[in-house]
Amino acid sequence: NPLFASLLEDDAAPLADHLLLHQYMAGEANIEQGDQSSSMFGVTEGLLEVLVTRPRKEEQLRVARLDPGSIFGEMSLLVGEPRSATVRAIVDSMVYEVRRDSIVQLLQSRPEIGAILSEVIARRNVETSSMIETATNAERQAAIEGTARSLFARMKSIFGSALRSFDPDKIAG
Repeated sequence: NPLFASLLEDDAAPLADHLLLHQYMAGEANIEQGDQSSSMFGVTEGLLEVLVTRPRKEEQLRVARLDPGSIFGEMSLLVGEPRSATVRAIVDSMVYEVRRDSIVQLLQSRPEIGAILSEVIARRNVETSSMIETATNAERQAAIEGTARSLFARMKSIFGSALRSFDPDKIAG
């Protein structure tokens, strides 16, 4: 998964020790739009759908499908946002859950991972936004960098001392 591709083997092992495995039956919701939470998930088996309820709550729109290797829920984990969508299993599925306390331990040993994670999330957000159709590469990159800085600042407020003194410009480029 690109979100955790920056982890060295030594860093991934302690994180793996804290993963929780969940099984969801077809039709079962994993997360609900609007819920507050502090974890994210990685799909290991199955197929899930991402559903967004329109403001009037009259209907749910499927906006994505998640297959093995996909992650979801990272904004709640990393910046404390409420869930922006409902995720439901289409077929019986297995997902790993990563909780905030596991990420805190990782960020304390490698704070640069916070900056890397914020850039990966920013890139995903910009690439899925409507600006992708009209923006130049330079405009997209500027949007990614600005969004990454904003996300990293928000992560600092959540993860405190693990990130407070780290300068993300040290790894820019």
